[in-house]
Amino acid sequence: MTIYYHRRFEKDLEKKPKRIRVRFYERELLWRADPKNPILDDHPLSHEYAGYRSFSVSGDLRVMYQMVGESTALFMRFGTHHELYGS
Repeated sequence: MTIYYHRRFEKDLEKKPKRIRVRFYERELLWRADPKNPILDDHPLSHEYAGYRSFSVSGDLRVMYQMVGESTALFMRFGTHHELYGS
């Protein structure tokens, strides 16, 4: 699986504490190995985010991404549910 980081995603990640960034990289490895792993709670988004997917990093932290090919993902945003979706 090839993953690209959108510039906005990189900024989101930079703002998080080191322990959160470490947790993200652990979950990214898990996602690369098996995106359907139930720990990740990977699911499609709807309404204004239709075409995007999201998976859980920990607690309320989510990665919003878009598949741009059969085996290529673009990680778009990283943050809490409220930071990403406003609710």
